[in-house]
Amino acid sequence: MNRSCSAGCRTIVAHLADRPGALSRVVNLVRKRGINLETLNVERTATSGVSRLTMVVESAHVTLLRAQLERLIDVIDVHIVEPGEADPAPLVSPPLSQADGIAG
Repeated sequence: MNRSCSAGCRTIVAHLADRPGALSRVVNLVRKRGINLETLNVERTATSGVSRLTMVVESAHVTLLRAQLERLIDVIDVHIVEPGEADPAPLVSPPLSQADGIAG
């Protein structure tokens, strides 16, 4: 992790269509723009067919990245978390079960 980014990083939250290739298209967009991801998290939402992607990037890239993400077909919405603002939807994952293929 780039420690110099800790104070100058911003969080972007995007909702994506949960289908093959959606995450790949987002990551490829970030890679092509030469933006370094500090963190990346993807999880299911309570809405069927929608995934929530949370990423932390350097502040200098946040406006450009938001505009580019909004152009992707799989992206439903994009939100930049402002400094001091609470995360718009706290991370809450459904509990894993044996039905998910995880032995308990």
